[in-house]
Amino acid sequence: MVRKLVFTLLAIVLSACFVYGLMVEDFWETLSNGAMICLTCIGVA
Repeated sequence: MVRKLVFTLLAIVLSACFVYGLMVEDFWETLSNGAMICLTCIGVA
């Protein structure tokens, strides 16, 4: 249950980063920054 919730939250955050990246046109930079933020939040990076 918890794992499913975490996965859903990560998917939402990544989707938001993806949309934001398309809006500002710094797509790959935004995507990599978003990924690093996500990894830092879950304690991987």
